[in-house]
Amino acid sequence: MNSHSTTPFSANLSHDEIAKRAYDIWEACGRPADKEHEHWTRAERELSKDRQQADECRSSFGDKCR
Repeated sequence: MNSHSTTPFSANLSHDEIAKRAYDIWEACGRPADKEHEHWTRAERELSKDRQQADECRSSFGDKCR
């Protein structure tokens, strides 16, 4: 999973964050072959959504969000 380009979802995410999530997705799906790109983009979307929700929580509730 080294040759992935940056997408709008990955702008504020590190390569290592995306790689770990993509690996977890790959394992959860039974380690299928030829699904690297699908797992990578899914990881980007999930992490981006998580980050956005955390940012929204912090902007609404400050330090009460974790």
